[in-house]
Amino acid sequence: MALVLTLYPANWVGDGSLTTSVRRTTNDTVKQLTTLGALALIALVAVAVLTVRAVALRPEMRRNTGIAWAFGVFWPRAAHPFAPAAWTVRTVPELVHRIEHLLDSDSRTRILLHTQSMGSVIAVAALWQIPPELRPRIGLLTTGSPIGAVFARHYPGYVTAESLDALVHNENDGEDDGNPDRTRLLRAWVNIHRETDLLAGPTHAGGVDQEWKDGVAPTDPDTGRSHARTRAQPVFRPLERHNGYRRDPRTAAVRRAILHTLAESAPPPTPPAPRRPTPSPAALTLTGPAPFEARGAPCRGRRPAIPGGSERVDSPERLPDRDLRPGSGW
Repeated sequence: MALVLTLYPANWVGDGSLTTSVRRTTNDTVKQLTTLGALALIALVAVAVLTVRAVALRPEMRRNTGIAWAFGVFWPRAAHPFAPAAWTVRTVPELVHRIEHLLDSDSRTRILLHTQSMGSVIAVAALWQIPPELRPRIGLLTTGSPIGAVFARHYPGYVTAESLDALVHNENDGEDDGNPDRTRLLRAWVNIHRETDLLAGPTHAGGVDQEWKDGVAPTDPDTGRSHARTRAQPVFRPLERHNGYRRDPRTAAVRRAILHTLAESAPPPTPPAPRRPTPSPAALTLTGPAPFEARGAPCRGRRPAIPGGSERVDSPERLPDRDLRPGSGW
């Protein structure tokens, strides 16, 4: 554009020979740009077709596309006018409302939030809005969280190390009498990430992060030996990277530890109200005549009288057939 605007004033310079040369140069430039634009458009269409084919056929590409989409729709449209509609403007308030409703309904309620990938960012954003007096009744387990590796690095004005550390530590921890006030902090927070996970990383909050080795036997404490091939494992273990956190048996052990910590902080259950003593069967006495079914064999003597002037039939077999008609009163 700048080249074309520069060449137009040159048409008015000189005796005409320069004008002819400028026009010829302009036409050649426009033809070259048109050719390059057509080639770029064809290449763009080919790349789009190949991308759609890869996303449709390969599960890993679909998963990566979903992750990229989740990052793109986290921030509201005010941050980028061409971004799709953000779902966090609805997800975060609903999560805050759900947590407050559960904790306000019963003082003994304890909540464990187990979040994966972008869910950890949503959980932390919700916990920042939770009243501080409710945080001690909440435990947080984040796996594959990008809040430190992506958001704290690229958006330092919104996610800072101090804001994350404030969820689990007070500013005066370790001072005065050495007993920190935990009435406004989370009961527990564990952040798990792998060294091969490019999207996850440490949060740099004290006592929160756990780094796991990848490509090792999860149940083998000797991670150096578990890398080697054995008769039971003839091939190397695959690298999980950003996947497989929930099915790892180590995750279940960490979740049980957090649940145990939450259970220790719960108040003792309210004893049940005392019940009225139940009389023993021997103390029960019948004050009236025994029911008909409890008499044994049907009475063959005088028919007992029934209040209202009617009489009770001793045995159903004695009813004549004519009395079994509909509307006969029996």
